[in-house]
Amino acid sequence: MTIESTSNSGGSDSLLLGDLVGRCTVLVVDDSEAVRTALDVLLSLHGLDVVCVASPAAAIQAVATRNVDLVLQDMNFRRDATSGATSRPPAHPANPT
Repeated sequence: MTIESTSNSGGSDSLLLGDLVGRCTVLVVDDSEAVRTALDVLLSLHGLDVVCVASPAAAIQAVATRNVDLVLQDMNFRRDATSGATSRPPAHPANPT
């Protein structure tokens, strides 16, 4: 597996996932247990250390107590969990949705 990153100057760098084995901790933040489990299995099979949490609050606690190199975060939390709706700007009057 190859991880691609694009720099601000428009260049691209490639990093083989194997280069991260044993020295990279990935934090997975998702309110879906199925997604957390799938990413945990996938990344663990490639030798990465994986920490999974179900909420942004748990993610903040996780990064406060351990070194995390990469965060994979769901950006659509359920409204009954932590959707981020409280930090969403108010709807435009012409489009109240």
